[in-house]
Amino acid sequence: MENSLKGLMLAAGIIITCIIISLGFYIAREARDTASEGTGRSISCRRSLRMRPKQCMTARKCQEAKC
Repeated sequence: MENSLKGLMLAAGIIITCIIISLGFYIAREARDTASEGTGRSISCRRSLRMRPKQCMTARKCQEAKC
């Protein structure tokens, strides 16, 4: 092969490699954001579940004392 064709193939290989690596970083960032969003939702859900029994107990005490 001629040297110019070898150079073009090398350049194309480098460009393709850079695109693949960039895509990998993009996917990793999106996955991290999705995971942190899901974790935040589960924490708030757990907090609300912890608060509900307290609210129910308060309502029962209020009903028993006829607030």
